[in-house]
Formats: sequence, structure tokens, C-alpha cells
Amino acid sequence: MDNVTPIAHAKKSDIVRTSPAIIPENIEEAYRLAQYVSKSGLAPQGMKTPEQCMVAIMHGLEVGLPPMQAVQKIAVINGRPSIWGDAVPALLLSKGFRLSEQEVKDGHQCTITRPDGQVIVRQFTVNQAKAAGLWGKNGPWQQYPQRMLQMRARSLAARDGAADVLAGMYLAEEAQDIPVDAIPGDSAVDITPAKADLPNWMDVKQLCTQEDRPSNYLYEKEGGKEIFAEVTGQINDCDSLEKLEQMPALYADELAGMPNSYIQHVADQMLNKFKSFEDALS
Repeated sequence: MDNVTPIAHAKKSDIVRTSPAIIPENIEEAYRLAQYVSKSGLAPQGMKTPEQCMVAIMHGLEVGLPPMQAVQKIAVINGRPSIWGDAVPALLLSKGFRLSEQEVKDGHQCTITRPDGQVIVRQFTVNQAKAAGLWGKNGPWQQYPQRMLQMRARSLAARDGAADVLAGMYLAEEAQDIPVDAIPGDSAVDITPAKADLPNWMDVKQLCTQEDRPSNYLYEKEGGKEIFAEVTGQINDCDSLEKLEQMPALYADELAGMPNSYIQHVADQMLNKFKSFEDALS
């Protein structure tokens, strides 16, 4: 292909692979792949356009994630590309790092051993969480505090001990709690959707009491069932509590136009999904 712009990414041998993956070699191939992902409806909410998918794919290639993993594991939070914490062990292990985590008194500890033998140990404690205003905060910090302590310890250790692997990216679990103006670097416009400031998934139930909602007949006549199927499908596909809690905010416009009976069904599905995460961690 003539007049194509190559893209820089980790060597193909460095790409994390659990199965064969298609790795684009230039901008055009990356954009074409992003278009397919966007049109498929399988991209996470927050990546509704090919351009957003492409940014995730390119950031993934830079750190060694294949495209489809990058789309699922990279999120733009407060205008900054971030990586979900559960992808970090895969990246580090693929590059010869060792990682161990354990609970310690009043907190969690993460130890990273670099390929050259250097050891980096970081902790995040309850006192640190309280000082940062995180302890007891509505959402994951209230429901799964130990898990959040673990993610914060992992983030500190990974950013200090494996900065060359993360290429400056924050862990998403940490970036969610950082104000936009507190992230070092050039000032950036917050491109997180404004509707993302809804407190948590329980707000879905509050929508059931709102008036001026369409009837089931009008909603279904205008193709509402397809929207409803997309919302419930995305909820069902959530693989973490953090992603589940983003659903009402990301689908605020769609929820606002649903009849009360449909809203109640979404609320029940959210609750059942929440309980499944709760059962898995109990």
C-alpha cells in the first residue's frame, strides 16, 4: 500500500498474546480496525466512535496490548488514557517482571521485581486512603475497600517500578479519583462525558419515579427495543464492578427516554449483576 503512515508499537514479539491477534502496521489499518470495532457495538461505552477506538488501539500497541485487549482495557478518564489494573499483571509478566501482592496491617502491599533484579515495594494503607478522602467514598471504596487498597498499591508500585512498561499511563482505578487539575502535565480538557457525574448505579431506580415518560407502545414503535437490548447487553458484559457502576452515567440519555417498566428491568439487572460480583468476592 502506497502513502501509508507506519505506527510505532512494541515489537510483535512483545505484544501480550493469549491467542493469535491482528496487529495493524499503519494508521490506515488501525483506523479500519477501529471502524469495525465501533460498528460492531462490542466496544465499551465511552468508545462510541472509530476515533476513540483508534486512540485505545494505538495506546495499547505502544505498551504491548493487542488491539482487542486494548479496546477493553484502556479507558479515557478525565481526558487521560488509563489502563485497567487487571491488565497490568499481564503486561509485566510478559516482559519478565515478577509481581506479588499481599494484605498487610491496615492496608495492601505490592512488590514488583524488575528483570534486572531490582525490587520495588509499595503500600497503600487505610490511613493514606483517609488522608486522600477516599475511605468510605461512595462506590467501590465503600463496597470493596480492600480491593481498592490493592489497586492503589499496585498502581504505586507499577508506576514507580515499571514506568517503562506503562509509558506514563495511570491505572484507571486511580485516575477515577484524581481531579483533572491534579494530574501532572500540560493542562487538558476533560473529555469525560458530563453525565458521568451520576453517583452510582442505584440512580437507575430513582429514574423510575420520574414523570413524562413514553408509553411502552410508543417506545417500542420508535425502535426502543434495540436501545434497551444494547443497554442490558452492555450491563451483562461488564467484567468489573467499576465498569458496572459507569453504566447509568454512560447511558443516561438512553435511560431518560425509557418507559418506567423498562427502567425497572434495567435496575433489576444492575442489582443482579452487582450481587454476582459481591458473591464472587465473598
